[in-house]
Amino acid sequence: MSAATRQRSRKAENQARYRARERIGLKSYRVQVAENDLAEALIRSGRLGEDRAQSRDEMQRAVEAMLVQFVSDWMHERYR
Repeated sequence: MSAATRQRSRKAENQARYRARERIGLKSYRVQVAENDLAEALIRSGRLGEDRAQSRDEMQRAVEAMLVQFVSDWMHERYR
């Protein structure tokens, strides 16, 4: 398989995953934030251990969990 074919295959797979998320109402957002400040906030809030703060994937999971919880809490309070 050529490099161009592999690249198209990866793009097609990414597009299929994107469309699948869209169908169930999920969106991804890109935000800019000071990395060190974010890590400190996650650690101090107890959402991330210091040992995991060096991992971008771990930080992303912690931020995602925080946003999911925020939306859930807000929606629950709104419709109480």
